[in-house]
Amino acid sequence: MSRINVRAKKQNLLSQIRQGKAIIEWSELHESIDIKNKMEFK
Repeated sequence: MSRINVRAKKQNLLSQIRQGKAIIEWSELHESIDIKNKMEFK
């Protein structure tokens, strides 16, 4: 199993958000954010 460095993970995540494959969800109750796969969110 290969390890991905933090920079590569960041770029992958930003790419998914820009492409609409991931969403950022805000929890007002917990005052936190969560990044989720768009397909799982539906």
